[in-house]
Amino acid sequence: MNIYKFVLILACTLLAGCSSIVAKYIEEAGSIPYSDIVSSSLAGLPEFEKKQFCSELQTELCISYLSGKPLDNKKLRYALDLESSSGASYVELNLENKELEKNYSGLVVLLHGYRVSKEYMLTSALYFRFLGFDVLVPDLAGHGESSGSKQYGVGDSKVINELITSVYKGDKPLYLLGNSMGAAAAVYTASMRKDVTGAILQAPMLPLDQAAIRFFSVKYPSLTWLLPKDSVREGAVMALEKANVTLEETRLEPVIQSLDVPVLIFASSADDISPYSHFGHLDSKEIEVIEVKDRNHPSMMVIGDSESAQLIEWLNRPDVIAVENSNNKHAEG
Repeated sequence: MNIYKFVLILACTLLAGCSSIVAKYIEEAGSIPYSDIVSSSLAGLPEFEKKQFCSELQTELCISYLSGKPLDNKKLRYALDLESSSGASYVELNLENKELEKNYSGLVVLLHGYRVSKEYMLTSALYFRFLGFDVLVPDLAGHGESSGSKQYGVGDSKVINELITSVYKGDKPLYLLGNSMGAAAAVYTASMRKDVTGAILQAPMLPLDQAAIRFFSVKYPSLTWLLPKDSVREGAVMALEKANVTLEETRLEPVIQSLDVPVLIFASSADDISPYSHFGHLDSKEIEVIEVKDRNHPSMMVIGDSESAQLIEWLNRPDVIAVENSNNKHAEG
């Protein structure tokens, strides 16, 4: 039996301390071990360079990150099966360089979700390298090889902003991609900077109390009778308070709508954790929301054929190109 499941049962049964146990789980649950998310067919591609960045604002926080340069491969192909409690999702990409409408350049920063690590974003990072971008793929605080405690994307934005400033010259487009909890880091970082060209969000995190309720009901369905929603909600708030983050700050819709750059959102109706129904209403002139078919939550971190077509179309949109050109002129000036 999973140790956290045992602790939840014991504590809630004997001590009636569900909220504090939920908070402890959220705070201390370790990163899920990385296991061959990048398919074997990608084994021959250039590796990523591992580096470390230490924050000047949070002197005890150092984050590990991977960086990569553009690839000169003529083809990129991968196929993955990603499991979740609700079943597996198959994601496939077959892309040839000759299919691209233009040569892309710039920097894409890819930010992972809760309880995973930078390695889980490598397939999507390879995709952007194939398009012609440089990439940065960091571990968020309290995840992977980074130090510190979890900051739920909101607090992470400060060190991510520092990292970008330390390496980005401002002479090419800058895109921020966030998956799940990483979407919080992406949108808050975008709100702090004037040089972001656009934000790409994959299954953005719901407010942490809602996300926690969904997580526990999917991860431990047999415990739903033991974990009242109010206790899970209170536990989420307690975990946030310890990180000096408010529940309202994890409500991403107002932050997304306040951004003055184009935003592309991918969400799936088959995602039990971050469903399309929660974000569809955001679709507007500035925010494009794409419904991805039959994809579970873990699979949303990988770009497949359908998402690739939508993403390339978005990169070629006049408003995205206009922001890119404006930022380039500002950098030259």
